[in-house]
Amino acid sequence: IRVATYPTVTGEKIVLRLFAPSDGRSLRDLDLPGEVCGEVERFLRRHSGLLLLTGPAGSGKTTTIYACLRHLATLDGRHIITVEDPVEQIIPGIMQTEVNEARGLDYARAARHLLRQDPQGLVIGEIRDEETANLAVRAGLTGHLVISTLHAGSCKGVFERLLVMCADHYAVWSAAELVLNQRLIRRLCRACQGAGCADCLQTGYRGRVPAVEWLRVDDAVRTKARQHGLAVLQPNQPLELAARQLVDQGVTNQPEFNRMFNP
Repeated sequence: IRVATYPTVTGEKIVLRLFAPSDGRSLRDLDLPGEVCGEVERFLRRHSGLLLLTGPAGSGKTTTIYACLRHLATLDGRHIITVEDPVEQIIPGIMQTEVNEARGLDYARAARHLLRQDPQGLVIGEIRDEETANLAVRAGLTGHLVISTLHAGSCKGVFERLLVMCADHYAVWSAAELVLNQRLIRRLCRACQGAGCADCLQTGYRGRVPAVEWLRVDDAVRTKARQHGLAVLQPNQPLELAARQLVDQGVTNQPEFNRMFNP
């Protein structure tokens, strides 16, 4: 449980966030589109490069990262280290650490020290500042597989932020391999198909499914971006199209699509 409190004029406001430490879902359990799942698995087979995830709070980024960690734990005994805030799930075979800003151990300082532990893979919970961004990029270029999150509204927005934080733009384009921008959309109840029943508490929805915009950064994308800038950057699958496909497949419905994209 993560607890946050704040004083108000009428009393203390408390927010409790519940974590599910036993949630052992794999990449295949996340209901990612087959093409996206394949791209992530392809990246995880690499031995260097940078995977960045973006999306608002509650969009499933952390769940996706833990699924990636479970996958990495099955691959040829790799030495994988994480720095998280906080550690939400324990993954056997992964060395997990927490930031402690009260003692001066932030993401940047933790990552800097952990790179001296000879990791083959490094997960940084969030890129928040220039130092962490440069560490992640440099690690991705020097024989480390790096996974992190960055707050942005799109795959293109990830690079807009990263290129501001990192002076070496060539290094950014060289390190980046894959970007995922995801949202969680409510799934139609399988028992009633949206009509409302006891299983879904009369809401018509039960569970959520990810809609994922993704961009694979290959040599062609790197060349275009270096020559022409971010204006030419287009995702392999735009977010709204990914969500529209879920509507067409009957996984969700038009009102849920409108709630997400036409509030």
